Amino acid sequence: MSPTRPGASPASFGQVLVSSTVERTKASRACSTCREKKAKCTGGIPCERCRRTGTVCLLDIDSDRRRKVVLKHSLEAVQRYRNLLMAILEILGDDNKTRSLELIEQVKTGASLEEISQYVAKAVGQNDFLGSPTASRQVSVEPKRTQSPKLEDSQDIMDIKNLIHGTDRGQ
Repeated sequence: MSPTRPGASPASFGQVLVSSTVERTKASRACSTCREKKAKCTGGIPCERCRRTGTVCLLDIDSDRRRKVVLKHSLEAVQRYRNLLMAILEILGDDNKTRSLELIEQVKTGASLEEISQYVAKAVGQNDFLGSPTASRQVSVEPKRTQSPKLEDSQDIMDIKNLIHGTDRGQ
């Protein structure tokens, strides 16, 4: 025989149990304070523990690599780097030698990637390629097919390396 409360029918007893049961919500990712203390986090900002203790509640969504947001940010970053590379190839393959030489000079003098990106963006008339991923802007720069060098040939790759390092193939 199953235990019941006195004066309660089994049907009403089950209803009482369901309505009186408090379900604890489990956060899929604990805040940094709860993670550090190895405590259960209720989720939300601020979480219950941080609210009680008066500590700062920080939740870094990028630290959880399972989330779609992180994958989206990574994909956007790869697309921005691809667009930057395509624009660099456009400049190097263009008939305008001044732009090519200025770009090569920036690389030789040790300019940062951000500085090179800004130069390339200005040269091709686009926004900054390495901007914030939250801006969600996609810049698609395709090189001119008739003027872009084909990098499939190993000799072309060597020519580009020699051009960057300032050496001639015959030397």
